[in-house]
Parts: sequence; C-alpha cells; structure tokens
Amino acid sequence: MIDGIIQYLLSEATEACKLRNSFVFKIVPMLNPDGVIIGNYRCSLAPYDLNRQWINPKKSTCPEIFAIKNVCLKEIMIDNKEDSRYKESINVL
Repeated sequence: MIDGIIQYLLSEATEACKLRNSFVFKIVPMLNPDGVIIGNYRCSLAPYDLNRQWINPKKSTCPEIFAIKNVCLKEIMIDNKEDSRYKESINVL
C-alpha cells in the first residue's frame, strides 16, 4: 500500500504536483518489523503493544516509538517555534 502512495506522490499527476507543492511528506517505515515477522502486528518482541506507548514512550522499552515521537515533535518545533503551545508539548519528553 505505501508503495502505491509513494508512486502516486512522485507521479506527474496534477493533484500529486499540487500536493508536493503544498506539503512536506515524511514517510515513516514500519516500526514493528520484528514483531510482524512472528505474527504480532501490534506487539514488539519486547513484548509491548506499540500502539499504547505513544503518550509516554520509554527509550529502554520502546526505542522505535521514542525515536519517531522525538522526530515528530522536533519537526513541529521547527515549524512552529514561535507558538508557545508547541514549546509546551516538547517538554513532555
């Protein structure tokens, strides 16, 4: 499915060009390949339900969620550095 989205976004379709000109797309790879390989679609090998870790991820137990959340929050901070609401959200980490 993600391959189709990427192919579309890179195409010369008018709508795809408008999207590329209007937005920055950050595509994140599968965060749970170790769990999926053994049939766990939500749990890592740790075993933690990664969907339940987003509020307060710990680097030691869910490094993949911890890392992607930090990347997302840093991007928000860069884009909204003058907005105090976003400065407060980064302090959650």
